[in-house]
Amino acid sequence: MIKSSSITVSIFMAGNSAMAAELCLNWYAERGGCVTVTPTKYVYTGGQEDGFIIGFINYPPHISNEDKIMKEAQLLAELLRVKLGQESYTIQSPTHTITYGR
Repeated sequence: MIKSSSITVSIFMAGNSAMAAELCLNWYAERGGCVTVTPTKYVYTGGQEDGFIIGFINYPPHISNEDKIMKEAQLLAELLRVKLGQESYTIQSPTHTITYGR
């Protein structure tokens, strides 16, 4: 059994979840790693839109820390934002929620 501290980091972004999954597949084919891609629907004042949530965990065989996972999330989120033509995204960790926008 391998044990580590629990750390979850999530990217929240509007856009096509299937395209996001394909971009993540290509990203991690080159650098190694694993994330979850969950389709979601954002409902807000004045409308709604489809999107996705990218999930990171502190995976025990490859123990990391929150700062490293956040940096990885920021790099991937920026790639997704550009490739999917999005204006903004939010990254949530156990200690911070940060929204990035143009």
